[in-house]
Amino acid sequence: MGIGVKKYGGKGNTHRRFHGTKRTCDMDQTLTICNDNNCFVCRIIEGGFIIPKSAAHGSLYGRGVYFTSTSSKSHTYNLKSARLRNGVTARCMFVVNVVVGRGKLVNAFQGSSITSAGSDATGPFHSILGEVNGRDDECIVYTTDATCVTYLVIYDS
Repeated sequence: MGIGVKKYGGKGNTHRRFHGTKRTCDMDQTLTICNDNNCFVCRIIEGGFIIPKSAAHGSLYGRGVYFTSTSSKSHTYNLKSARLRNGVTARCMFVVNVVVGRGKLVNAFQGSSITSAGSDATGPFHSILGEVNGRDDECIVYTTDATCVTYLVIYDS
């Protein structure tokens, strides 16, 4: 399970996580970055993550950048990256090193009360570790300085 991040993290409690998002171009074929502002894959390649002004998939844990330790969960968020080529549907997914720092473990029922990094009775925290359904997890960071893209995976789905 991906929730127990304190025990195994490197410097700053860093963990490898997945991030699925949409694309509008054919960069998997052209190997070039497009200029479309709605092509989030190319925007992340070009300038890294941004904290969204509004949430595209909900904002249970506030405005931040959402990651997961399970590629299957990330796969559910990248449906709009799918492109059909020669009978094969290709999707994109990022593999990212995320500095979790001191993560606050919450469940989905607590989510709406936590909207940013901060502090509580147990002390300060830098990120939220949300347990979604007992199987999948989400790690939410509220600063893009806590992210470093390491791979873009383009795969047949």
